[in-house]
Amino acid sequence: MMRAIIVAAVIALPPKHTPPFDGQVIVVPDAATFCGRPDAWGCASLLWTADEQGRTSYACVIHTLPIGTVMKRQVLNAKSHARLIEHEKAHCSGWTHERARL
Repeated sequence: MMRAIIVAAVIALPPKHTPPFDGQVIVVPDAATFCGRPDAWGCASLLWTADEQGRTSYACVIHTLPIGTVMKRQVLNAKSHARLIEHEKAHCSGWTHERARL
């Protein structure tokens, strides 16, 4: 009987020169319903708000799958979840996958 080998999810990190995201970060485990792709470990969106004085601020809302999710023989463990958050924060800073391929 063959057993499936499950390894930690491989999450690409952005280049070191990507500027850090300097706003609030909110992590929500709802990627399965929010991201629109069945094969996505996560995605990010920016949330803009304004207070009574009209000052604007923004938050990086990171939508992830729950820790422990298995997909394509990979598991989203605590370490890969942390990498996923760094990956998605980079998207909130303006990084795109297309630039990563240059």
